[in-house]
Amino acid sequence: MKKSIIINIISWLGISLLLFFYLERQLAFHYFYIEQFRLFRFNQDYALQLFSHPGGISEYIASFLIQYFIHPHIGPLIMTCLFLCIGIGVQNIWRKLSPNLEMPLAYLMPGILLLLADMDFNHHLEGILAYASVVWILNLYIRIRSPFIRIPFMAIASWLLFYFAGPAFEAVILCAIFYEFYTKSSFKWYSLLLLPLGIFPACWWYQTGLGGEARIVFSPDAYFNPRLALQPIIYYAWGALLLIFILACLCGKFKGFKKKWMTYTSPILQIILAGWFLHNETKAYNSPTLYLVKELDYYARTEQWDKLLSAPLRSDKNAMHACFQNLALAQKGILADKALSLKQVGADGLWIAWNRSTTASTLLSDVYYAMGNVALAQRMAFEGMISSEWTVNPRLLTRLVKTNLIYGNHAVAGKYISMLEDTHTYKEQAVALKRFLNNDEAIDKDPELGFKRR
Repeated sequence: MKKSIIINIISWLGISLLLFFYLERQLAFHYFYIEQFRLFRFNQDYALQLFSHPGGISEYIASFLIQYFIHPHIGPLIMTCLFLCIGIGVQNIWRKLSPNLEMPLAYLMPGILLLLADMDFNHHLEGILAYASVVWILNLYIRIRSPFIRIPFMAIASWLLFYFAGPAFEAVILCAIFYEFYTKSSFKWYSLLLLPLGIFPACWWYQTGLGGEARIVFSPDAYFNPRLALQPIIYYAWGALLLIFILACLCGKFKGFKKKWMTYTSPILQIILAGWFLHNETKAYNSPTLYLVKELDYYARTEQWDKLLSAPLRSDKNAMHACFQNLALAQKGILADKALSLKQVGADGLWIAWNRSTTASTLLSDVYYAMGNVALAQRMAFEGMISSEWTVNPRLLTRLVKTNLIYGNHAVAGKYISMLEDTHTYKEQAVALKRFLNNDEAIDKDPELGFKRR
């Protein structure tokens, strides 16, 4: 094995390990948090529902991966693997087009920009999967020598990519056209046909009215919550791929550094610069205030009340912090004894003002359920479900199961249980609740459900 290959493998392993530990330290609770916004189900209807529209396959794969984010370390591990996939793919493109110039900053920057974009839980993981698909399709494309095969390949690939991942097809088409003209291919003018051919399925999908807004069909807006304004950084990430591809072509004639020490020093400095950029921008895109709420939400969901109370709460200034604090005290049975000895903000610290968000609705559902107000606990759980983008939340689904069992609405509870039964993570919990269906006697005897019913 060549020395350069060994160095490359060791470099990527080192970068991956550093990134994994960095994400584990900085974003562990972020990945726990976004797991709640989807519910992957192992059934045929769920798969057919997603496969029936463009981008559905990538959404299916993304949802499959996200279900495992509930487990410690899995979120950072999956994101590191995706980063590695994109980074190595971009490196292969660069080395093919510009073999004499090492540019680690170009390999790492697309993945870093996507990691920053994904720090907003409204960003879709399928956008990262789409990006990886584009990178590896371009890798195949530039390795096909005959333009007679290369151009038809790209036309077919763009159609398949639109079905797999949505608007990502545009990036490969633009790169392909530039490549044909830059290499002065004999088919360069024919390559212009890739644009109308590649965009035809998207135009048809949009004209039929099935695709929704044009920005969802033709732009990276498809990889973000459509109800909200898109983060500019997503456009930066996709623009970076086009820029890097063009830059690699233009640097193809570079003959290498005249001084040998620059050959080794330049890549190391670029890697350090990439790491500094990621850390510096993480402070901007991963809001400490919002991240703390994600941490408190995780402790509340897993009923780790002592850890919640030991978190750096600002319960004298932040109503949500105070509400989490008082919920923990109530669940430990010491609210009456300890409430006044801790910092408070007033009545808002007992139940925060409802702002129709999923986070506030979930917290209020927990509070009302703890105090025995089953009706409001059920309402807030339902409101939290419909306010999220995918109108589903496994934690709130479980709350709806319990409240409907308490009220004796067994048919409704059974419907929700069947959804949870189709999952991997929540199946055991669903089976445990299923024994209460049409069994009021068991509900009355249960310490939790029976007590709430009474």
